[in-house]
Amino acid sequence: LKVHVVDGVAVKIEGDPDAPLYNGRICSRGQGAIMHLYNPYRLKAPMKRTNPEKGIGVDPQWVEISWEEAIDTMVQKLSKIREKNPRGLYTGSMDTHTMHFLGYFLHGFGLPFELWFTGAGPMCGEAIHALGPKLDGTFISFPDLQYCKYAIIVGGSIGESWMLPTIQPQLMTEGREKRGLKMVVIDPSQTHAAAIADEWIPIRPATDGALFLAMMEVLVHEVGIYDREFLKGQTNGPYLIGDDGHYVRHAQTHKPLILDAVEGKAKAFDDPTIKEYALEGSYRVEGATPTRSDTGENAQSASIECKTGFQLFKEHIRQYTPEWASDLTTIPAATIRRLARELGEAAQIGSTIVLEGKEYAYRPACVTGYRGLNNHTNSPMTEFSRIALNMLIGASRSPGGVAGQEAFAGYNPKITPYPGGEDGITQGEFISNPGTPWKFPFENIGFTALWLFFIAGSHTAFYGAADPEKYGVSEEALPEMLIHWRLNPMMNNADPKLVAKALSNIPFYVDFTLFLDESDDFADLVIPDCTFLERLAFGNTTGLMEGLPLQQPVVPPLYKSRNCAELLWEIGDRMGILTGPEGMIMGANYEQAASGKGSWEGPWVYDPNRKYSFEEFVDAACQGIWGKDLAWFKEHGHNYRRIPADKLYYRWGWDQYRLPFYFEELKVKGEKLRENMERDRVKEKIGLDPDVWCRQCNPLPTWEPSVIHNNDPKYDLYAQSRRTPLARGSTWPGTNTWLMEIAERDPYFLKIRINSETAKKKGLKDDDLVWVESEAGRVQGRVVLTECIHTEVLGFSGNAGHWMKHPFASGKAPHFNSLLPHDLEHTAPVDPNLEETAKVKIYKA
Repeated sequence: LKVHVVDGVAVKIEGDPDAPLYNGRICSRGQGAIMHLYNPYRLKAPMKRTNPEKGIGVDPQWVEISWEEAIDTMVQKLSKIREKNPRGLYTGSMDTHTMHFLGYFLHGFGLPFELWFTGAGPMCGEAIHALGPKLDGTFISFPDLQYCKYAIIVGGSIGESWMLPTIQPQLMTEGREKRGLKMVVIDPSQTHAAAIADEWIPIRPATDGALFLAMMEVLVHEVGIYDREFLKGQTNGPYLIGDDGHYVRHAQTHKPLILDAVEGKAKAFDDPTIKEYALEGSYRVEGATPTRSDTGENAQSASIECKTGFQLFKEHIRQYTPEWASDLTTIPAATIRRLARELGEAAQIGSTIVLEGKEYAYRPACVTGYRGLNNHTNSPMTEFSRIALNMLIGASRSPGGVAGQEAFAGYNPKITPYPGGEDGITQGEFISNPGTPWKFPFENIGFTALWLFFIAGSHTAFYGAADPEKYGVSEEALPEMLIHWRLNPMMNNADPKLVAKALSNIPFYVDFTLFLDESDDFADLVIPDCTFLERLAFGNTTGLMEGLPLQQPVVPPLYKSRNCAELLWEIGDRMGILTGPEGMIMGANYEQAASGKGSWEGPWVYDPNRKYSFEEFVDAACQGIWGKDLAWFKEHGHNYRRIPADKLYYRWGWDQYRLPFYFEELKVKGEKLRENMERDRVKEKIGLDPDVWCRQCNPLPTWEPSVIHNNDPKYDLYAQSRRTPLARGSTWPGTNTWLMEIAERDPYFLKIRINSETAKKKGLKDDDLVWVESEAGRVQGRVVLTECIHTEVLGFSGNAGHWMKHPFASGKAPHFNSLLPHDLEHTAPVDPNLEETAKVKIYKA
């Protein structure tokens, strides 16, 4: 961004024309940021509660206090908690800048990053964040519109709010003009991209996985189009699998076996004498071991019946016919067959392209999506199915296929986040960490030990805080203090009643915030943060670029607000946790190395024993990562450049590490989790059934219905909220007068969208006042009739319905999240996604 400042006042925000790909374009939220900066209803000073009673609508009776009192209060309470039991502190944020500094602080405090207490994460993309790094090396994947010719977008608002929203429209336009790009959007609602796509296909919510499975059945069994060479050389499809579903291994070396199709002999997967990998077939292998434990000097070799992983996939996928999927998705079987055939043909299997002097396989077709795929209880298998479909045509991280953002690699060019495991399988980014070690009763209120590839957005902390005894939380894990940074869980989490109960049980709740909001009815201390226009910061890059974008203050912090990253720095210094081998600065070193604690010896970006000022710390990052000092970045703003092809494609290395097309690791982890749950009698003690919880721990993509597919029939419609250019995730324009003016002029934004045919059956007309009711609650709003939504779906925009005292925001439109049940039944296993579609009924108010 470039900000025009006149006499110390920011008067206009525009895009930086020198930023690659952006070319000066920014979204409405970026332009509207001035109205956050100068909003007269901002929190202007630290304040403390004087009313001990907490509850929805209860006046905290705030009184202004000095910064010294605010800091002293936090330091004293944090020091006592750290001395008594560090696990008494919980934190949460969904601001990508503040997450870094909370992570540094937690490290210095003596805590793992697992103690995360937020609500917005599970409403984002937990499945893709957890499984993507493991399966195709992406934290977020998206279509490579630089070279794509055929893109199927499922459940992702491309060009609006999902990945590079100001860049993708230009790439779509160029793709159509230069390559004849065809784009198909599959979504219950007609998004902006769907309106200009070649085809929009409405789909019943949470059935996307069935569509992907049926498309793979067509590709494999009906048209025979799949990338055999990619599957042989880039995946573990050729690995031999025994009757127990695990790799067949060499009895002595323990290495997984592959059959050499030329010699007809089983060999270790990395044997250099293999002449041709057998991708399909059933075999009897001599001198192997059928289990993971029978290895070493005393191992017994055996004669084992086995099949390749891909052969098992072929047999498994046959059950998922287009006719079967049509009944679930409401998409005609003929359409599913056509989509599969078009995708396979557009992939141009066997073609190549030369980029930056290196030859790559060219696969200009892909299937991508985001939040719409991830916000369901069947999201693990849905996301696995989507990624497997791209692998099947060789489009995983291939030019024209699936591109991907890596959590830190674009920000730090020294990071190579794809080591190979002992079985030759890429281990993914560091953010796909091994998870929380199992212990029951649970050692934290979010029971993160239940998730196999842990991601930090744990809404389940609200369950444990609200009713720790019910969920088997150990007494040592109970929170003493909660720090939220730019979160409003009463609004942005599901079921405010449960959130209120959880926050009421927190002895001391601190909120770093721009505005007093609904959650502050439960806060003990509110701290005025500043906007991004008033702070010094550095952050992540987005997708197709690498480099460091510097945020620098265009005006000093207004009122008595502060950059809360600097505040944490000061608190850490006062507590004596800033420096030293276990300090905050060392935590920053581990993050910059994108590695676990102690897994890298340096050279470090920061001197862990130096007490940097905040600005010196930012300067050290600039120099240590990019070799340019802070003064250079202040002058230039960023050093963005297009990410090199050898980073964007084939990050794991061709014929070096393999992608897990047969996801044995998921099966292994699921079996271990089941064993732990059964041993500790979790079902008997808290009612969590391992049969249900481990059902999606499959090595092959499998259909799994969502909890909303088994709901009470009196709730006959699906209610969904979608992101738009104005409302993204937990944010919406309610507190911004410029954006609210746009929203109020939009004929759809603040209303409940309903299909015209459905409205007629319900006796509803345009602008009727209605109730929408679920098992969790009900909300009131006005309907707008449209043809641009599935007949079974009610559409909401963003998450409106504020009840806080704010003249722009309060009372505008219904609060969608009040419709969402908030419990483990509505939470996905494997990854902690919350079911974000509600089964509802609608009737006149």
